[in-house]
Amino acid sequence: NPLTSPYTNTVNPEIIYVRVEDSTTTCYGTFEMELIVNPLPSPVNPTAFVICDEDNDGFVTFDLTSKDVEIIGGEPGVVISYHETLPEAEAGTNPLTSPYTNINTPLQNLFARAEFSATGCYQLVPMELIINPTPDIPANISDLAICDINLDGIEFFDLTQRANEIYGSQDPLDFILSYYISQVDAEAGTNEITNPDNFPNTSNPQTIWVRLENNLTGCFSIGNFVIDFIFCPLPDATIEISNIGVFCTSNNLDIEYIVYNLNSSGPLPANTPIAFYANGILIGQSQTINEIPVDGSEVATISLFIPIGTPFIFNLKAVVDDDGTGTGIIGEENETNNEFEIEVDLDGETINLGPDIESCIGDTVVLDADLGAPGFNYQWYLNNILIPGATNPILSVTDNGTYRIDATEGACFVTGEIFINFNPPPIAVIPDDLVLCDQVPNDGFAGFDLTLSDTQIINGQPNTFVTYYLSEADADSGINPLASPYTNITPNTQIVFAKLEDTPVGCYDVVPMVLQVDAAPTITDPISDYFICDNDQNNTEIFDLTSKYAEIVNTLPDITLNYYNTQAEAEADTNAIATPNSYTSSGGETIWVRAENAEGCFTIGSFNLISGMVPTFIEVPLYQLCDDAIPDGLIAFDLDSQTPTIIDGNTDLMVSYHGIQADAESGSNPLTSPYTNTINPETIYVRVEDTTTGCYNVFEMILDVISPVAVVPDDLVLCDQVPNDGFADFDLTVSDTQIINGQPNSFVTYHLTEPEAEAGTNSLTSPYTNITPDTQTVFARLEETILGCYDVVSMVLQVDAAPTITDPISDYFICDNDQDGTEIFDLTTKYAEIVNTLPNITLTYYNTQADADSDTNPIATPNSYTSSGETIWVRAENAEGCITVGSFNLVLGTVPIYTEVPLFTSCDDGISDGFTEFDLDSQTPTIVAGDTNLIVTYHGTQADAESGSNALTSPYTNTVNPETIYVRVEDATTTCYGTFEMVLDVISPIAIVPDPLEYCDPANDGFGEFMLTDADQEVTGGIPTGNLMVTYHYTLLDSQNGVNPLPSPYFNDVPYNQTIYVRLLDQSTGCYGTTTLELVVLDSPQSQIMQPTDMEICDDDGDGVSIFDLTLSEPELLNGLDPLLYTITYFEDINLTIPIANP
Repeated sequence: NPLTSPYTNTVNPEIIYVRVEDSTTTCYGTFEMELIVNPLPSPVNPTAFVICDEDNDGFVTFDLTSKDVEIIGGEPGVVISYHETLPEAEAGTNPLTSPYTNINTPLQNLFARAEFSATGCYQLVPMELIINPTPDIPANISDLAICDINLDGIEFFDLTQRANEIYGSQDPLDFILSYYISQVDAEAGTNEITNPDNFPNTSNPQTIWVRLENNLTGCFSIGNFVIDFIFCPLPDATIEISNIGVFCTSNNLDIEYIVYNLNSSGPLPANTPIAFYANGILIGQSQTINEIPVDGSEVATISLFIPIGTPFIFNLKAVVDDDGTGTGIIGEENETNNEFEIEVDLDGETINLGPDIESCIGDTVVLDADLGAPGFNYQWYLNNILIPGATNPILSVTDNGTYRIDATEGACFVTGEIFINFNPPPIAVIPDDLVLCDQVPNDGFAGFDLTLSDTQIINGQPNTFVTYYLSEADADSGINPLASPYTNITPNTQIVFAKLEDTPVGCYDVVPMVLQVDAAPTITDPISDYFICDNDQNNTEIFDLTSKYAEIVNTLPDITLNYYNTQAEAEADTNAIATPNSYTSSGGETIWVRAENAEGCFTIGSFNLISGMVPTFIEVPLYQLCDDAIPDGLIAFDLDSQTPTIIDGNTDLMVSYHGIQADAESGSNPLTSPYTNTINPETIYVRVEDTTTGCYNVFEMILDVISPVAVVPDDLVLCDQVPNDGFADFDLTVSDTQIINGQPNSFVTYHLTEPEAEAGTNSLTSPYTNITPDTQTVFARLEETILGCYDVVSMVLQVDAAPTITDPISDYFICDNDQDGTEIFDLTTKYAEIVNTLPNITLTYYNTQADADSDTNPIATPNSYTSSGETIWVRAENAEGCITVGSFNLVLGTVPIYTEVPLFTSCDDGISDGFTEFDLDSQTPTIVAGDTNLIVTYHGTQADAESGSNALTSPYTNTVNPETIYVRVEDATTTCYGTFEMVLDVISPIAIVPDPLEYCDPANDGFGEFMLTDADQEVTGGIPTGNLMVTYHYTLLDSQNGVNPLPSPYFNDVPYNQTIYVRLLDQSTGCYGTTTLELVVLDSPQSQIMQPTDMEICDDDGDGVSIFDLTLSEPELLNGLDPLLYTITYFEDINLTIPIANP
């Protein structure tokens, strides 16, 4: 009874006994072995290790050891290590050091290995590293600066104005933004500013810290910005009482006042307080209505109650920026000018229309008699004649005369009058344009004497004067008059405005005046010298001065040029040169030119006349070169290399090279150097010019290219020998004739490198052994003997390898299954092994090495060669004709001895379907019977077993029951093998699925009592139990393990429908099957049907008997239940034993 391996212990610890037997002598010994199963640790799955990534690069440092306590869970003797991969954790290799920086982001899985330090038993648990990004906060949040309105150093700041900048592109709904007065509070999230939208500063400037926290992860970032005060434009409030109304019996005095914001840099806020005092006693308060801009004002009225006892003559004071206590609330440029005082005489009031007015015809004078009291009635008079309809306190007038206003309110009456005279204005004449000439560089500006137009504008009108203004509005207002002389501010043309005004009234007329700056001609400056070569060397030449016209006027239109011998004559426009198109000069003089445009503006310039000599030089009529690497007769000529020869040391000479004579004469289109000729030979033209005088001469130069052409020779090829070192001896001279190709006066040399061939140095001797294995390129130099011109071409030296067949070639082994001492060998099956992937190899087979070397007497039928074992010689030849000879042995082998196992039985698994896992490897020890040199494999088909392919994996689950598989037993040394059949048989008690057990539930609560054993016969398929045992279980696992059987009867604990599990055990084999049993609870209609009303009919014949249709009560009885789902039976007795057949 040897134990099978693997073996499951039955107690812990357990003693087993080991027998060791000598298979030759059968002698043996025994010893005890203690099997001890050590417990595994019970690590706790740790929570995810979450860290916020402060720099958002995706990588952070984790203190892995901080998770040790959580994972160990208090279990003693356990040590924790952390690993990046599951295989490393399983093997306990490459533990991670702590602190550890993640390598994957934003999530990385590690594995924690919990190991008992005493036993080495371990368990693994996964651990997540989560890297959460921190919110993005700008490194530099903009400062928040506001005005200190009352200059007390404290204001209320809306810190939330920086929220959008802080959030940036992030969704505010994902974050919490809070504000703090210290970095410590921001880091800790404590002492948050509770009123960030209305925060009073505590210092100036003050740093505000912000904390932006992710709602989901809790990760946060902090930043800061500065709150500060900035210089703010300040107002300057003044006040004036502009009108005092009528004081009557109501004791109210209506006052009109004006608040000004003059001499200020900022607006005056709305709601600025105003206080009114009578002899120092506060009698009224008001405030501004709107914000008053710089240089603005606001008119308002107030009704002041004059206290009883106030003298009829008193001092009325108005104070702006006064809250009634003498205290202001607005910071101002000037805090000393807020008051206005006026003496009020309540007994002598009139309507003050102001002094008499002298105005101008065309103007409208507006008279304002408004007392500011709504109860007054008004009437205007002209020269004491009532003006019909003129009952408004405001009157616009355009006629001369005395105007009077009467105002009445009950018993109150007040009047006033004023004389108005309208005078005719003077008439200004529109002056001629003022025009001045500009000077180069013509900026469009000039100084104008504006007064030159005074006389024309006044045109003899007495008591008038003229002033000039930049705009018509300034002229009408009489502000910002222009000084004379005046420089225009708009270049070239500008309109100003002349104002003709009389005295003393000031009536005026305004007309425009044009200021025009005409440009001086912008002739070329400087004008180039006018040079002529003195070819006849008589020291004089005729110059056409007018040929300089286009250069001088430089595209300007309508320019007249005159030429002079002196600047003074040009300036004065006297003694102009009479024939400028034919002016004789010996050179060396300056000509002055006067350029005048159509507007009469002129500019003076000058240029020099120069006479020069023809240069002396050396001609180079022929320039020859050898051809370049491309022997096409074209090469780059370094033309500049000929210049030193041509100028012969005269550094004042400039040489240029040209393609045609005309270009050389004009000095245009010079050839660039180096220059590649376009034909061979080619004539070019050389221009030699004296840079001092500009004089030149031209000669021809022939460019000639000498061009030998070497033919690229065929490759020189030799065969190598194994071991194929890639070297051989080459006769280089065999390529001479091909390279020269009949060219006369030429010879060939060979060189290791192209530079040596180009230089003609270190020529190779022949024969030559290559120094680069297999393939080497050398260089052949073809040289002509006239100028030494040459051409270099490459030549390939190629050493073709002999076939590098396999060496040694393995023995060709065949099992001698019939043991007759001979077998048929297919020698060609060794092809792949011998050629070893080499392409295009031909193999022939021989009985001797001599035959193989000489390629004689090959084996005629190598694919069917009979032998009892010998050495075969093989000749391998490649496509290049190179050969290698090798050999291999033919060997016969015998079939191994083993024990067949024809039948392998096993119980079915938890699912009684006739299929289970077979531990095929458990049969191997029986089959090999101790022969460790045998290899056993299991196969699905005989063919696979024969070929040793598609071996079944163990454990193996059968596909039919029973199933025949095929066992291959192979000798590991000889590879000879045998096969046999093995039948896999699953012993499988079949548990049949029983019909559901049903229970009618009178309570309709879904629960009932089931007699589980009622299903036994169905489960066994009607077979008497005998060795079969049926049990019922709550879970499939319990039924598979045969634990916790349910009692019968059994009360379901899942309402209406419950599935339980059935175990059918064959007690003789220990095999079992499982199935399911449905428990169904059916509702009873008893709780829903209604007691029908009694049925009554008339007894027509009085015999006490009638026919009733009992089914008429069914709708009432069913009480809405579906009649198709129920069957109603009627009985004559209460015990329901006598059914009524015809209800």
